[in-house]
Amino acid sequence: MNFHGYDTGAFFDEMFHAKGNARPANSSVVEQIESLSSGELRGKQTAAEQAMLDMGITFNVYGQRAGNEQIWPFDLIPRLINKTEWQRIERGLKQRIRALNEFINDVYNDQKIIKDGIVPGLIVHTSQGYRHCAADPAGETGARSSRPVWFDEAVSGLRSYVAWKREVLR
Repeated sequence: MNFHGYDTGAFFDEMFHAKGNARPANSSVVEQIESLSSGELRGKQTAAEQAMLDMGITFNVYGQRAGNEQIWPFDLIPRLINKTEWQRIERGLKQRIRALNEFINDVYNDQKIIKDGIVPGLIVHTSQGYRHCAADPAGETGARSSRPVWFDEAVSGLRSYVAWKREVLR
């Protein structure tokens, strides 16, 4: 595969500057991709997709017939993120995870978000994923039923996925 003459057009490209030169963080990835023979990248993408299917990294789309497994859409070519960009993304992820945990804790306990009319109770209580047996809105048990999302595990999983992706690209 050859990127010679590649034009980014009028959009931002993570790998290339507007003039078609690889961004510094991406130069080794571009070199590696350009070293592949014709069709080799497509073959690696197909092999990676099959590996994901074999490992069960799939999902079903609700409303479609059962057994219609689909792999998570992904691109074999990594998006390299410099430290500054990653720190911004990490702050955002942590904020969103805290917000999600607070939402879950509230929905299963005090239900202020429902009482204040922000989210209709009907939507929450009829949701397929809502577990009525875990709710304690009156605080009768004194237990807090928050289901935390562990950021470190997510980042660790992301690192493992990136390492796997790097190996598949070789």
